[in-house]
Amino acid sequence: MLSNKEIANLFAEKKLKRITNKQLATDLGITESTVSRWFNYKLKLSKQRENEIIEYINNHNDACERCGH
Repeated sequence: MLSNKEIANLFAEKKLKRITNKQLATDLGITESTVSRWFNYKLKLSKQRENEIIEYINNHNDACERCGH
C-alpha cells in the first residue's frame, strides 16, 4: 500500500493534469466518494486498485490526446 506521502504526490500530479475525482472514479468504475476518501487518507484500497489509479494518472496525458479529456 502507498504511504501518505506517495498518495499526496499522486494527488499533486492528478491536480496538475486537471483530473477530477469524478473523472477518475467514472473511468475506473468506482465511486467519487471512494476516490475522495482515499486521497484524504480515510480509506485503504487494495494494491490492485492503487495500481489502477497510479497507471491512470501516469498515463493520462497519452489518453487525453485520444479521448479529449
